[in-house]
Amino acid sequence: MATPDKPTILIHSDKSTTVEFEVVVQGLSKSIKPQVRLALHFDDHCRTYNCERITSEDKKDKNMWSVNVPSLSKFTKDQTIPFTVEVIVDSFYFVPTEGTLEFIVEPVVKV
Repeated sequence: MATPDKPTILIHSDKSTTVEFEVVVQGLSKSIKPQVRLALHFDDHCRTYNCERITSEDKKDKNMWSVNVPSLSKFTKDQTIPFTVEVIVDSFYFVPTEGTLEFIVEPVVKV
């Protein structure tokens, strides 16, 4: 269950899921571009996915980022996976948030 300190991301296990979130990095010159990643921490390894800045025509959402998490069907649907959001900027490494990734339970219909 999500708390303000530990967010929960819900994804589908059988198909890719796009996750959008806000990351605010202040005090940078316009020439410095932060790298934002979503890291999933499994028991025996970590998978890292590069995030893309969402660009909008009105530039109001300049702090929004998006990442496509591929199908994780080899994991059970009741499993939770810890995640971190990582920001690398000007040779500095930050972890602005961490939380839990959970799978959306697909409905089962039988006749």
